[in-house]
Amino acid sequence: MSHHDIEDHLSPEEKKFRECVELGDNFMKIEIFYLADRWYERAVHLRPDDVLLRQKWDECHRLHRLENKTIYAVVTAMALIVLIVIGVRVF
Repeated sequence: MSHHDIEDHLSPEEKKFRECVELGDNFMKIEIFYLADRWYERAVHLRPDDVLLRQKWDECHRLHRLENKTIYAVVTAMALIVLIVIGVRVF
């Protein structure tokens, strides 16, 4: 039995669940955490009791928050540098 034969016997909900998880996994691999987070969230809504999926989503969510904090810190540092440079030129 081929991979496609197995997929043909899946319910539409199961197909959607697998698609969401696969997309989440793919975005995690390329470290686009905000998109992975969204796809895992959709999968969790389809299967809220899936412990392994929740672990994936939690890890993704943690990395997404860390990424946001890092971006904020970099932007803040850049803004301070610009203000210092402008301040030096003004005086």
